[in-house]
Amino acid sequence: MNEYLLWLIIVVTAVILIPIAAAVIRNIDYKRQISGKRKVRTLKEGEQVKVEGGAPNMDMEILAAEAKMKSAQNVMGPGGLGG
Repeated sequence: MNEYLLWLIIVVTAVILIPIAAAVIRNIDYKRQISGKRKVRTLKEGEQVKVEGGAPNMDMEILAAEAKMKSAQNVMGPGGLGG
């Protein structure tokens, strides 16, 4: 049983620490680029930035915002939460 607990602790620790370490490394690299210690990376000729999902559909965004507001009114308004 202790071996399973040890592996669980190792996996959970790795899941937590790996993104933190990646963020710290990106932050250090950014600061070195801004200070001039490292060459600023740019896009090469003919290279494009990949954007996922394309342009947002404004009608869908408006409907989603309305639904969020209505659900908040139901919870926080008169008679909400058992009232």
